[in-house]
Amino acid sequence: MLNYYSRQSNSGNFTKVDTPPRGGNVWIHVDEANKADADKLIKAYNLDADIIKDVFDPNELPHIEYSEDGKTLYVFLRKAWRSKTDQIKTLPLLVVVGDKDFITISQAHSNLPLNNIDIKTYSLQQSQYFLLLSLIYTIVSEYGGLVNHTSEVVHTMKYRLRSHEITNKDFYRFITIEDNIAIYKYNLRAIISLIERLRDNQDIASNHDMIEAIDDIL
Repeated sequence: MLNYYSRQSNSGNFTKVDTPPRGGNVWIHVDEANKADADKLIKAYNLDADIIKDVFDPNELPHIEYSEDGKTLYVFLRKAWRSKTDQIKTLPLLVVVGDKDFITISQAHSNLPLNNIDIKTYSLQQSQYFLLLSLIYTIVSEYGGLVNHTSEVVHTMKYRLRSHEITNKDFYRFITIEDNIAIYKYNLRAIISLIERLRDNQDIASNHDMIEAIDDIL
């Protein structure tokens, strides 16, 4: 489903609107995207169909791509969450940064924090790149919260081992923890490589605040 969010200024909050304004300064977000949503975006915003379809690949790793004319940036991230069984699940989230619009596409319900990110006052294009970095920072911070939770689980299990209270269920949790740690390392390393590539982007490299934001993420 396509959702449109607009703001009156580069430093203002996003509010949901029925149709996107013509002047840009809009965030188009697609939650639980399907092929029809993707086709609509491709046609309306002249996007690369081959790149957009990769958001439906559940194994797509974090990376960046540029359009042939270099004007549109495509950033694949992986958003993580914890299931009821403590297993870490991830799915790709695609961010498209164009001349005027900022687009995010997710197969699942992504629960993006539209107004809980650090937005500063820049020109429109710079603001979009800062919005991208703020979104990446938010996703990495979510990984941080999940890692902290895993650390707490490990601490609890170490205590249980010392007190000889271990059960078969605990052995299963050991396997889950090992799998979760592998997911953290796999995806965060890919995000590091992505961020290092973004540092070479001319619009980002020339802005001290954005380079500082990249350092914070790394």
